[in-house]
Amino acid sequence: MLTKQQRLFYPRNFTLSPEFTKALKKELESQAAAGIDLDVFVRKLNKALQFYIADYKKLKSAKKAEKITNTSALANKKPLT
Repeated sequence: MLTKQQRLFYPRNFTLSPEFTKALKKELESQAAAGIDLDVFVRKLNKALQFYIADYKKLKSAKKAEKITNTSALANKKPLT
């Protein structure tokens, strides 16, 4: 029988803002006080964050594309004579 081991490492050069860590600790404490299993909560939180990150990336790329089209429209505009 083969077993698979997976080691998780904290990413290098990755820091979270103190506001985020403080809010996350507060939320974890409130979820634990409510009697929710923290492992299940963390799994659901990770899944929800993936959706938020995907939405943020889409919004950011849409704004970047809009900015490029506006800039090219201004470049093609003829000066007044």
